[in-house]
Amino acid sequence: MTLMLDYGVFYEFVPMKVYGRPEQYAVPVWETEIGTDYAILVSTSSGLWRYDMGDVVRFTGKRPYRFEIVGRTHQNINLWGEDLSVQQAEKAMDAACRKCGAKVKEFTVAPVFFQDNTNSGYHQWLVEFTREPEDLEAFANTLDLFVQEYDYDYEGFRHRVGGGRLKMIKARPGLFYDWLDSKGKLGGQHKIPRLSSTRNYIEELLKLNV
Repeated sequence: MTLMLDYGVFYEFVPMKVYGRPEQYAVPVWETEIGTDYAILVSTSSGLWRYDMGDVVRFTGKRPYRFEIVGRTHQNINLWGEDLSVQQAEKAMDAACRKCGAKVKEFTVAPVFFQDNTNSGYHQWLVEFTREPEDLEAFANTLDLFVQEYDYDYEGFRHRVGGGRLKMIKARPGLFYDWLDSKGKLGGQHKIPRLSSTRNYIEELLKLNV
C-alpha cells in the first residue's frame, strides 16, 4: 500500500523493538527505515491525537512511501528482545510443516518465565494438528530453528540472552473452536490470537484441553 501524506493526517511510527516499553519513542515518516517493523500513531486536523492504529507495518519503499501490514501490535511477543511477530511465527510454522509433513489447523503462542530467572524464559506453543508429525519433539526443534531463521531477534534471544527452546503442547481436536464458542465468538469475524505477551488466552485454552 502507499502512504498518502497530503490529507491532513500526521503519521508517527514507533519501532516495535521499543513499543510498549518505558524507552518507547516515535519517528516521523522521513526517519523510518525499510525493513523495520513499526506501530502507527495518527494525528489529524479534526482533533485526533496520536491514536494507536493497532497495526504493525513495514516499509518496502520510500519514493513514494510504500508499506505492508505485517501484524497487530497486541499480537507480538517482545518480553526479552525476541520481537516475534505473527507473520514470522506463521512463516516458521508453514516451513516446519512442509519439512516434517505435518498440517496445522490452529495455534497460539505465549511466554513462560524461568522460575529461577524472571529476566528470561521460553515460548510455549499450543498447536492443533490435522496431520501430526511423526515426532513432536523433532517438530518443535525444527520449528524453533525456522523461527530463528525468520526472526534475527529471536535468534539473539536464544543464543545471546539465554532464552530456552520453544516447547509445544498438542491441542485436542476442536479445542480452539470450543474456546471461541465459549466466548460467543464463532464466525469469520473472530480469529484465534496467534501471539500474546500474557498467558490469559493460553491458560483458558489449556483448561479446556482435556
